[in-house]
Amino acid sequence: MKKHKPAHALNVVDIVRMLLRTKHEDRHIAASTRTSKTTVRRYRRLLAEQNITDWEAIADLQPEQLVDLFNKPAQRGPQKPHPDWAEVHTQMQRKHVTIQRLWTEYRKAIPDGLSYSHFADQYKQYVGRQPTNMRQHHAPGEKAEVDYSGDSLSYIDPVTRERRTPQLFVGVLPASSLLFATCLPSQRSPDFIEAIVRMLEYFGGAPIEIVSDNLKAGFLKPMPDPWAHPAFRDCCRYYGAEPSAVRPYHPRDKATVESSVGYVQREILGALRDETFHSLDELNAAIAVKLEELNDRPMQLYKESRRARFERFERSTLRPLPAERYTYHEYVEIPRVPQDYHVEVHGHFYSVPHELIGQRVDARISRTRVEILHMRRLVARHRFSGELGHHTTDPEHQTPEHRHQATRSPDGMKVWAEQEGGHVQALAAEIFKRAFQPFAAVRSCEELRALIKKHGSEAVQKACGAAMEMKSPTVSSVKRCLAMDRSR
Repeated sequence: MKKHKPAHALNVVDIVRMLLRTKHEDRHIAASTRTSKTTVRRYRRLLAEQNITDWEAIADLQPEQLVDLFNKPAQRGPQKPHPDWAEVHTQMQRKHVTIQRLWTEYRKAIPDGLSYSHFADQYKQYVGRQPTNMRQHHAPGEKAEVDYSGDSLSYIDPVTRERRTPQLFVGVLPASSLLFATCLPSQRSPDFIEAIVRMLEYFGGAPIEIVSDNLKAGFLKPMPDPWAHPAFRDCCRYYGAEPSAVRPYHPRDKATVESSVGYVQREILGALRDETFHSLDELNAAIAVKLEELNDRPMQLYKESRRARFERFERSTLRPLPAERYTYHEYVEIPRVPQDYHVEVHGHFYSVPHELIGQRVDARISRTRVEILHMRRLVARHRFSGELGHHTTDPEHQTPEHRHQATRSPDGMKVWAEQEGGHVQALAAEIFKRAFQPFAAVRSCEELRALIKKHGSEAVQKACGAAMEMKSPTVSSVKRCLAMDRSR
């Protein structure tokens, strides 16, 4: 049997993670990971056959290890008989009937039939193929839905005195209906990510999925083939969540936040409509007060508040937040590392390990740092530089030959002398000071380095000190001092 192999090892990571951590159909996962439905279906089957149900159990495996784990030919036996899924679906509509009970009855009739996980998965796929609209059930900690309000409040800019209207962001945990709202200057990616971070900090934890519509800051490509914006994907995964897109023109896909936006507009915007604010912070402070009132107000349907429901059954299901707050990064895709192993990021060139020549890498950029990622693993980190056309090189990234050659320059020799320290550094400084141009001193420093290799650092340090005392800071004087020491 031919061994299957995906186009990219990272696809395996994304497919398996989404299969184990989300409830998406094969079609949605295939579109999100840019693979075929057949591949996703095969991975789902392999997970069931190997009885793997928890992502955390295999999260530490490298992409290459997952490829080996999920791309081996399976030994397939005869096809096991399936139940009548239409009848199973009919029975599931009855009160007190569970999928576990129906599977137990099925196995009594067919002892060597489908396993429970396979049975449940096949039924889920059957339901997903049905055209009827079913009432959504939201498990605690499963997802957070986010959206922007079409209406917002305004404030007077304290500097320009102009009236500004920021964007009102609304988030909700559908299981408990806990609300979050805040205003930001725009819907651009940095502000969208800031809103996501504020929301998770307000909730005190992260759900499995963060569901958004197809706005530009969330998804570079909309449904049916969504492709998450790198910053949104990176932020979600920093907090242990998955980005998820909804279908265009299908508001029921995120019905909870759609209704929550209207509720926030009525209860917060309506209450603050006559207030005058003089800064965005002042506006958000007023929204925060009203938000607490909404979350503490008893809900007519459940006879308890959103906050009480959240504390009772959803807070404990959220993933704890990392100790450090997520920082927004810009991403630049670099299709191929050139032969000089320096990649261009905003006009400056940064080194990467020379072993990655010809490989695809990504640059993650913040205000102070540039990080280079390969297969989503950090391989290089540099301080951000705005010098156009210049190079930043880490000696550890160079080949041995290039590393040696780099030291044969004025800057390289000064670094070497600084590492030696003591009298060697002092004598090298004098050599550079007296040279008519910097490169003229390189040869003398190379001779000095050769003497250290031959006689040892201690002897040369002593000889350099003697040469400095004689007011003769030259390599010839160092050699005479070494000869005098040997003759004693």
